[in-house]
Amino acid sequence: MDLNAASSFVRLAKENHFRCEAAMQRELLNGICQIADHCIKEIDQLEDDEEYRQAREEIELIKHVVTSALENGDFTDGFRLAHEGFERTGLCHHG
Repeated sequence: MDLNAASSFVRLAKENHFRCEAAMQRELLNGICQIADHCIKEIDQLEDDEEYRQAREEIELIKHVVTSALENGDFTDGFRLAHEGFERTGLCHHG
């Protein structure tokens, strides 16, 4: 999954999570954590420059806030913050 696809998935999850039961929302947030892990691995394979280092840090932060949202049961904030984080990476259009 490239960064565009990851960002699109997170955006769709944010926009539609309220239609799902809490258990499904939890699964979606867990999926976002898995996507974050995958994106970090992909970034690690790219050339080492400041843009990618910043994106990696942002995605690590996304994983942290989503994990906190899961622990606190604040799923709406988890979706919102994950979406905002992926948008901030600035890599969403690089693929």
